Amino acid sequence: MDVISKLRLISKEFTATIIPLIYWDEIEIKTENDMEILNKLFNPKPKLDRIYLSCLDEKIVTKYPSWIIYLSETHTNIELTFPITAYQLINKDRLKSLVWEYNNHNIVNYSSNSLKKLKYIVREPRIITDLSDITMSFLNLVKLEISSKIQNVNSLGQLEHLKIVSFASVICNIGSFIELLERKECTIETIKLQLSTFTQAIELPDFNDFENQQEHYDNILDALSRNSYLKTFSIYNLTFPVPFSKQNLIQFLNGNKTLTNLGMALVKS
Repeated sequence: MDVISKLRLISKEFTATIIPLIYWDEIEIKTENDMEILNKLFNPKPKLDRIYLSCLDEKIVTKYPSWIIYLSETHTNIELTFPITAYQLINKDRLKSLVWEYNNHNIVNYSSNSLKKLKYIVREPRIITDLSDITMSFLNLVKLEISSKIQNVNSLGQLEHLKIVSFASVICNIGSFIELLERKECTIETIKLQLSTFTQAIELPDFNDFENQQEHYDNILDALSRNSYLKTFSIYNLTFPVPFSKQNLIQFLNGNKTLTNLGMALVKS
């Protein structure tokens, strides 16, 4: 189905501020001509908060300043020629939600005080995401989902509005994470850990690091048992054995007075 047919099928959705039916792999604005069609079909232009752009034509970004472009880098096979970088986002101060899939353009070039939700995905194992950069760039962030090797996770405690943190396939320094959980100014209410590994160093973990996961997770539970903001805690780990002891789990449940939701999907040891 061509781009015109797809746009007409979902035209009613353009009255909303978010378009849930448009995804980069279902409707791709690949050429400047596609964007011209989009521009003509809807006049006056809807006040969009999100629209996906998947193309190689940099002219689209600069030629249509009345549209808000929501970028997702998805073409790993052309990462050396992908022309769009974070600072080229149009009307970026209106964006409330952003998905950024890192190929060769780092999100540190982009900053916004209006952004509330950020999903940041880095599949390249050699890349380390410094969360202090995200902290400085998105002061009003409420929800952060990240998949990457990360450092300086304790800096997230400076985000006074941050309520939800989700780590998926993250490799993180355990000391920095514990420091975040123990910060008095940290008001995170929801923590989700999915297939995430904690290490003493930022380098890729070896076998001994995997064996130490129980000790690291026990320390996490100990810190959370004294946390007065946590309401939801989820661990989804179907690769490694149960990462904490039964005794520490009981102490955590007895010690934390604010927890209302606990979710676990674990492999038995």
